[in-house]
Amino acid sequence: MGDGSSVLWLDVLNTNGNEVWWTNKIRGLYWGTEANDDTLYILDTTLGFTDTGTSCIYGPSLMIAYIKDLIMPMIPDLTDASNWGYTFDCGIRSSLPSFWLLYGDYWFEVTPEDYVVEVNVNNVCALCLYGRSSNDYWILGDAFMRGWYNIHDHTNERFGFIPFPDSPKTTPTAVSEEPNT
Repeated sequence: MGDGSSVLWLDVLNTNGNEVWWTNKIRGLYWGTEANDDTLYILDTTLGFTDTGTSCIYGPSLMIAYIKDLIMPMIPDLTDASNWGYTFDCGIRSSLPSFWLLYGDYWFEVTPEDYVVEVNVNNVCALCLYGRSSNDYWILGDAFMRGWYNIHDHTNERFGFIPFPDSPKTTPTAVSEEPNT
């Protein structure tokens, strides 16, 4: 990591006394190769925090339903599974789309390798995306952080991301203009 100059830092936006929540705003999401009016969904400065104790990505019910509604029709042969919602053959993973979350001032790619997880040894997968009607914030668990070192700097109240060696993660793109659609 050297001097840390290649670390992408986000300021912590939420502290609770001596307890720091690794939080910043999630302000948008999009599909495709670039955000445009057809693929961009503006979020109302919803808080999102990283949590290594959570496996999946949890978000407001409407946002997660939106994401799933775009992905699910692309998956053939869904099987109803009580623990995971629906399961499917893992071979479909590479044909599913990525989506991007505007976290802080950077667009982070969430690939199907992140949000699709193998749930048993028989090549059965499920989406690791869950909606929660009781919250209006996002919990960005392992499915979001996969492929990144996630660094917590208590002294400067910031947290950082840097891809680990051989990670397929692309450098998050700084937002060029504020979403306003």
